Parts: sequence; structure tokens; C-alpha cells
Amino acid sequence: MIVTTSACIVCRKTSQVELSEDQYNRLKSREPIQVVLPHFSDDTRELLISGTHPECWETFAPDEDEEEEDQPFNSWDDSTWNKVQPPF
Repeated sequence: MIVTTSACIVCRKTSQVELSEDQYNRLKSREPIQVVLPHFSDDTRELLISGTHPECWETFAPDEDEEEEDQPFNSWDDSTWNKVQPPF
């Protein structure tokens, strides 16, 4: 089955990813994406979660190697995370 992602937060375009019906149902039941799709790249899993394309991600989140070590870790608390809705 073809799943259309959420719109990318940078370019506002959607993408399509092919999943089996079993994979789709497991993701819909909130099984961790890295368990359901371990063979997918990190970029493809992020695309499914947030709709963000790898090249768009780089525009606002440069490689971790390039960041200064003095910057604080920016974590989301549970209330913020629960507001993020994947496309399935």
C-alpha cells in the first residue's frame, strides 16, 4: 500500500512511501517505527513520522557534528510529543 506523508514543514510538499498492510497496521497501533521498519533508513522513518525530507531537515537542523558542544539539548516533554501526529 502507498502511504502519503504529512506535508513537510519546510517545503510543504507530501511524499509517498510503500508499506505492507501489516507494517501500516502496526504503525497505526503505535508500535515503535524502528521496530516495525528496521530496514528503512533513518531518513525514510523521519519522513513517515514528520513528513520532513532529508534535504529540508538539513535547512533547520544541520549535522550534529557541526553544532557547538556548548548548546543545550533541546528535548520535548511528553505533552509536546503527544501533539505530534503521524500520518497513519
